[in-house]
Amino acid sequence: MELFLKACGGILIGVMLWICLDKQGKEVSLLLTTAVSCMVMIAVTTYLRPVLDFLQRLQSVGDLDREFVDIILKAVGVGILSELCALICKDAGNAAIGKTVEILSTVVILWLSLPIFEKLLSLIDTILGNI
Repeated sequence: MELFLKACGGILIGVMLWICLDKQGKEVSLLLTTAVSCMVMIAVTTYLRPVLDFLQRLQSVGDLDREFVDIILKAVGVGILSELCALICKDAGNAAIGKTVEILSTVVILWLSLPIFEKLLSLIDTILGNI
């Protein structure tokens, strides 16, 4: 919880600096936004470690295929990073590029999910073959 409070404090300081620097030039305020966003992502990784440990335990106890757990984690990572990238693009004044990042991430997540869809199709084929 202490890290969360520190991150919130850093974000508030970053926003105050951004308000002051935005009048100076868009480039400097955009760099500040990117730096604060990177700081927050570092805090996010700290909170994700226990979640990853839990998923590893769940995978071993539930005898889940490691490939599927990896796919889910990659999809979550793509979603988080693309959201951050799209927001920075929109903040920089280029909403069109931000939207294309969102579209790209959707397609990448679908691409990552293909092995899960193939396994599902195989399972359906097995079930229908047994009828």
